[in-house]
Amino acid sequence: MCRCQMSTEKFSLMAIMLYFCIGCSAICWGEERTIDDPKAYQVERNSPQIFKHLVNEQENIEKSLYQELLKRQADFSMLLEAKYHLISGNIEKAEFFLKRFSPKRKEMELLKNRYLAIIAFIKDDYVGMLDYLQDGIYNNLAYYPHICLMKSLGEMTLRQRKAFKNEFSLCSPLTSRFSRNDQLWYESLAKLFERNYSTLKGGDLDTISKSLEDNEIIRPWLKLALYSNRESMIIPLISRIPGNAYHSHSVRELLGLIYYRLGEESKALEFIDDLSGPNAENIKGNIDLLKGRDELAFGHFKLALQKKENSLNAVERALPLSWKLGQWKEGLSLLARIVDRQTDIKKKLSLNTAFQIRMNNFHRAFDQLKELRYYFKNESPKEVAQMHAYTAFMVNNKEEGLKNANIACRKNDGLMCYAEMELSIWEDLTKTIARDEEIYTDKEITMDNLKAVAEITPMHEEHLIDQRDIEELDSSLLGIELTKTQ
Repeated sequence: MCRCQMSTEKFSLMAIMLYFCIGCSAICWGEERTIDDPKAYQVERNSPQIFKHLVNEQENIEKSLYQELLKRQADFSMLLEAKYHLISGNIEKAEFFLKRFSPKRKEMELLKNRYLAIIAFIKDDYVGMLDYLQDGIYNNLAYYPHICLMKSLGEMTLRQRKAFKNEFSLCSPLTSRFSRNDQLWYESLAKLFERNYSTLKGGDLDTISKSLEDNEIIRPWLKLALYSNRESMIIPLISRIPGNAYHSHSVRELLGLIYYRLGEESKALEFIDDLSGPNAENIKGNIDLLKGRDELAFGHFKLALQKKENSLNAVERALPLSWKLGQWKEGLSLLARIVDRQTDIKKKLSLNTAFQIRMNNFHRAFDQLKELRYYFKNESPKEVAQMHAYTAFMVNNKEEGLKNANIACRKNDGLMCYAEMELSIWEDLTKTIARDEEIYTDKEITMDNLKAVAEITPMHEEHLIDQRDIEELDSSLLGIELTKTQ
C-alpha cells in the first residue's frame, strides 16, 4: 500500500498529460472532434473525475502486481522449505509444502515433481515415483541426468527388465562424471539384476578387494557382499580394509550387519555399540530380540525411527512388539507410518481396529468393522467376525453381535458358538455385559481353575448285573441252550 501512495504523484502527472492530449488533439482519442463538440466539452467538464478514475485504476493495477509478487515469493519460500525438509529427512513436512506449491512456469513444475518423485522413492513407492517422472520433457539432456538414476533403480525394483536395460545404457555415461568410484555400486547392481554369473557367485568381491583405498570403494564392496548373500566370502578379506576406514560410521554399520548375519552378535556389537544411526539401532534391536529382551529391542527400534522415520525394518519389528508389550497407542502410531501401495488396506484396517478395541474405543472400532465388511464383501474372516461380534456386544447392538457370532461359529470358532448359544438364553446379553455389579458369584469355576491342568483319576466300574445272567435270559426267550463252560 505504501508503494501505491508513493507513486500517486507520478500517475497524476501522467493523467495531466492525457488531459492535455484530450483537449488539444483528436488523434489521442481516435476520433475527429472540435472544441465546440458538446461531448468534448462534457469530457473537459468532467476531467477531475477522469483524473481520479485513471489514478485509481493505476493504483489497482499496481496493487494487483504487488500481490502477485508476494504470492510468487510465498511460493518460492514454500519450495525452499520443502527442499530443506527433504534434505533433513523430514519427508512428511517436505511433501506438505510441495502440495501447497502451485507453480505457473513449466520449469518450476518439473522441479516440484522431481522432489515429489524423490519422496515417493524414499517411501518405496516406486510406481508413484515413475508417475511423477512421466513428462517427456525429463528426457531433455538438461533434466535427464538428474532423474535417470532414480528412475532406473525404480524400474529395477519393479522387475521391468527391458526398461531398466534401456535406462541403464543411457544413464550410465551421462552420470559417470558425478561418481567418485566409477559407478561401482550402480554397475554392480546392474550385473546382479542381469544375473551376471560371476557377480552372483561373488567373483567381483576378490577383484575389488585389491583396490580398497577409500570409503568410496569400501562401502559398495561391503554392500555388494550383503546384497549377493556372500558375507562369509568377505570375512577373510576384511583385513585389507585400511585403518582410517573404521572412522566411518557407515563402514562400521555395514561390518556390524555382516557379522550379525553370520550369527556373531558379539562381534557385531563391537562395531556398532557406540553408534546411534538407524541401521545401528536396528541391528542392536535385532540382537536384543534374539536374547528375549523385548523392551530393550522396542526402545532401539523407536530410536531408529527417530533417526529415520520411514525405516521399514524398524516398523516391521516394532509393530508386533507394541502388541506384545501392550503399547496400543504406540502401535497405532507405527501402523500409520506404513503408507506404501503394496500394503493390503484390509489387513491394515483390521490391525488398526484390533488396537482400537484394546484401547476400549469400541464405537470407532465398530464403525471401522462396518467398513471392513464392505471391503470383504460380507465374507469376513473368522478373526474380523470375532472382533465385530465383540464390539457389537460392547456398543449394545445385539443384532450385529448375533449375526457376526454366527459367521465366526460357522468358521469353527467355538467361543463364538458358545456366545451365540448364550444369546438365546439370556434376555439381553449386551445389557448384562454393561452391568457393573458381579454377575457370576461361583468362586470355584474361574478362568484360572478352568485353565489349570486337572489330575485325572480313572473311573471305577461296578458290575450291578452279571452279564452271564443276561445271556441266559436271552437264550431262554429264544429257545437256545447254552453250553456250559468248564
